[in-house]
Amino acid sequence: MTPSTAPNVVFILVDNCGWGDFSCYGGTVPTPRIDSLAADGMRLNNYTVEAQCTPTRSAIMTGRLPVRSGTTKVPLPGQGDAGLAPWEYTLAELFSDAGYATAAFGKWHLGETPGRLPTDQGFDEWFGIKNSSDEAGYASYTRFGELDYPEPQWWEGVKGEPVTAAGALDRRSKDLGVRRSPRARWTTFGGTPRRRSRSSCIPHFCRFIPPSACTRTSRAHPVGDCMRIA
Repeated sequence: MTPSTAPNVVFILVDNCGWGDFSCYGGTVPTPRIDSLAADGMRLNNYTVEAQCTPTRSAIMTGRLPVRSGTTKVPLPGQGDAGLAPWEYTLAELFSDAGYATAAFGKWHLGETPGRLPTDQGFDEWFGIKNSSDEAGYASYTRFGELDYPEPQWWEGVKGEPVTAAGALDRRSKDLGVRRSPRARWTTFGGTPRRRSRSSCIPHFCRFIPPSACTRTSRAHPVGDCMRIA
């Protein structure tokens, strides 16, 4: 395929979202945007995931069972060199080798140390969080401040350069990812076919959802509010 014929690919992964949550699959909360995608494309009726987000993500990224890559459970913050090992061949690297420009936006949770971040694993650029979105609540705990731990951050970076902090990740700024991704830099790839991975933080740990999502327009608040804006 040439750049003019290769299709653009967008993969959206959503944590804590069940089979019946979308109205196109019989859910009781209206999800018009997702329903529109389902109506315009192909709607699958079987999708198998792992019990936690990290093994699910590693399986998608590598095409391998998590037990093969040592990613069978969620790594805890500060655990060190957890997540995907640098030698794993990822879906992002596969697309890069095929001539695609690649980007990831949102939650990663496949390693928080240099060498194991999205821009080390095949993505040309990344904006998001290293671990889990429940870290947005850490700074609100009195004991957390007393321990003098560093405040969780949003991160951004490009391939070949260290990632940098883009802002504090707390209950007030969790919707920063909604406002800032995808970044304008994404338009600089010109005619190159693009592969983008989007990991939404909105439904994950709904007790930490951003104020902009708390519309209280759903009977299933707060989960329903998250699903309505999906």
